[in-house]
Amino acid sequence: MLGDHGLALVVESNRSIQTKSLLPYNTATVRNVVRESHSLSDSLTLASEIFTSQVEYDRGSEAELTISALALNRNMRALLVYHQQRLETLQDKFWERGGVLRQAFSEEEAPETRKNMDPVDINFTQAYAKLCVDFKESYYGREMDEEDPPVQLMEATSLLSGGTTEPPPKEFLVSVRVIGEGIVLEAKSGNVLSLHKGSQYLVPYEDVEDMLVMGTVELIE
Repeated sequence: MLGDHGLALVVESNRSIQTKSLLPYNTATVRNVVRESHSLSDSLTLASEIFTSQVEYDRGSEAELTISALALNRNMRALLVYHQQRLETLQDKFWERGGVLRQAFSEEEAPETRKNMDPVDINFTQAYAKLCVDFKESYYGREMDEEDPPVQLMEATSLLSGGTTEPPPKEFLVSVRVIGEGIVLEAKSGNVLSLHKGSQYLVPYEDVEDMLVMGTVELIE
């Protein structure tokens, strides 16, 4: 049935989340979704040409266009969810081992994860680890190599999450200063905070976006 392959990818992503494991890359199902998406795209092009050339209104052509467009959009979202969740799983595995590539993905330290990684996964983890190493070098002010003892990213700094086994925050944090009186912040997480005039806070941008527009808080550069 139309969309079944995309649904299978979403179900598999959910299983990976529930088990906190990296599953083998489902090449066959991904190819089926891509193949079906190409077919839907061709159908959309053909149906739109027929629909626009008709003088009289045709509800059948409109229905065909709508169904094909919705199915194509669903497939695109399923592919995005599947691959994004896979990358996030790799990132979580990386930070569970303190941000050290060899400990997170080597055959000796993590054989099950390594077995289910394909070449694209390996390239991604290497590039992600290099990005973290570049950050370490910029912070510590010297070059590092594989022979150095592993230096934890959170060592001597709490710029990210405050612990070596915790991942960096996924939300955009900003520093703000309160310039209004009696400000109450209702965070997206559900927490309610009383903000005092003149105080400074590090908060998610989306929580204070409206306050910035109203002028009750200001950004600290």
